[in-house]
This record gives sequence, structure tokens and C-alpha cells, in this order.
Amino acid sequence: LVEQNVCFEFDITELRRQVLVLEEEKATSGSTARNLAEEKEKIESQNIHLNHQLSELRASLSSAESKIELLNKEKVNFETEKVSLCHQIATLTKEKTASERLAQELSNQNKLMQKTVEA
Repeated sequence: LVEQNVCFEFDITELRRQVLVLEEEKATSGSTARNLAEEKEKIESQNIHLNHQLSELRASLSSAESKIELLNKEKVNFETEKVSLCHQIATLTKEKTASERLAQELSNQNKLMQKTVEA
């Protein structure tokens, strides 16, 4: 009986040691679980913040694309007006040249008439 009692006491001591180890592991795992829960909460908060930023960036991108589209339309209108003005300049240059030629001819005719009148 004494021998059995010693064995039981040894077993009890071993079981108590195992219980202590398990309680420590439980405390550690509880701490780990809390840490993981806190980390999960932080990540979810960051995710919400990033989703908000992403929405703002998408809105900015859409606005920028609209502005680019308007600027491209303005550019096309400007180029069209530029071509039209170039044609007008060419026409006015031709008219100026023709007017200068006519003025020179009239001046020459006037000189001839004056010579005729003087003679």
C-alpha cells in the first residue's frame, strides 16, 4: 500500500504539474487570442480606411477623366478654329496682295495720265 501510495502521490504530482502547464498554456493562448482579436480589429479598421481612400481615389479618377474629356473636346474645337483662322489669313493675304497690285496699277495709270496731261 505504501508503495502504491507513493506511486499515486507521484502520479498526483505529475498530474498537478500537467495541470499547471495546461493552465499556463491556457493563459498564453487566451493572451494570444486577445492579441489576435486586437490585431484583427486593427486590420479591419485599416481596411475600412483603405476602402474609403479607394472610393475617394475612384471619384477623383472619374472627375479627372471627365475633365480630360472636356479638355480634349476644347482642343478639337481650338484646332478647328485654328484651321479656320489659317484659311482666313490665307484669303486675306491673297486679297491684300491683289489690292496692293491693283493699287500699284492705279498708281502707274495715274502717273501715265499725269504725263499725258502735262504733255
